[in-house]
Amino acid sequence: MLFLRFFPNRDIVKREGSWWILKETGVCITFSPKAVPDPRLVKAFLWPPGTVSPPLEENETLVSNVIELACDDLVGITFSEVTVALSHSATNLAGYELVMKELTNAEGNVWKDLETWCPSDPLFENSESQGELRFAQAKITSFSMYAVICRLKSYTFSSPISKNSPEYTCTVQEYPDVGVTIPTRSLPSTEDFTLTMKRQMPPGDAWSSVYGMNVPSSGPRGSLLGVVSEG
Repeated sequence: MLFLRFFPNRDIVKREGSWWILKETGVCITFSPKAVPDPRLVKAFLWPPGTVSPPLEENETLVSNVIELACDDLVGITFSEVTVALSHSATNLAGYELVMKELTNAEGNVWKDLETWCPSDPLFENSESQGELRFAQAKITSFSMYAVICRLKSYTFSSPISKNSPEYTCTVQEYPDVGVTIPTRSLPSTEDFTLTMKRQMPPGDAWSSVYGMNVPSSGPRGSLLGVVSEG
């Protein structure tokens, strides 16, 4: 089946840099000076909803449009000087994180995580309407497809320096009432391992639906924890 992409923008990006604001699609793209060695025609595509998506695991939700950047001549482009900001629909992020994904293998639909942060005002409007828009932003590593997902936040703990203590406790600073204590004898025998902990709110009335995504509502309640060892 053939899906048509829309052209939100196409323009010549010069050595001095460029800044694209595509309000209709909630996209802001910044080309820093020297991102391109000479003038290049760069195109931005918008994929229709439901046609393209990163693979989603349990407790992951697509919360942005899927866009694509393309250029016929990639030689000499410094991709780390290109920043993409996508608006997203996630609201209450307690215990969740936003991650921008970049497609790395089209045949296998393989996407990788980009280091993502949330800018306060990527459009530099300082207006009341800007407060209604929320963005996730990342520096890219190639011209490809990009999307933002929302998922349970992961907390990673390294192996303890000493195993003389009978117990190994993992705590999360932002949730002081959440922690896991593991008997040292139950830890992997290898000295180099990590533990990944995810905090999830229990199902039921404590959940509310926002933009088709279940997010925690306010109020006191317990937590469900998942811990995975990687050695």
